[in-house]
Amino acid sequence: MQGRVKKRTVVIDKTERCLKILDHASRCKKASCNGVSCRRMKVIIGHSRICEKRGECSACRQLLALCFQHVSQCQDKVECEVVYCNHLRSIFFASLTNII
Repeated sequence: MQGRVKKRTVVIDKTERCLKILDHASRCKKASCNGVSCRRMKVIIGHSRICEKRGECSACRQLLALCFQHVSQCQDKVECEVVYCNHLRSIFFASLTNII
């Protein structure tokens, strides 16, 4: 049981770290940011914008999952700067409206 709890905590910590990197990279305007993680995330975001295999591409699927996680926690209800947030939020809430 302790192993499962520890593994879950590690996954949550990684997700939180990735969410912080996504937030930073989406808002960072520096072309040569000193953060290695920022540069990597910017590359992944750039890739997702031009990828033709989005549904089949693991990098795009992971970014999309991370963006949905961000949307579920986003406090900025007007204009969020995090990549895809505004678009995904509108899709998410439109689907909720159709269910109800």
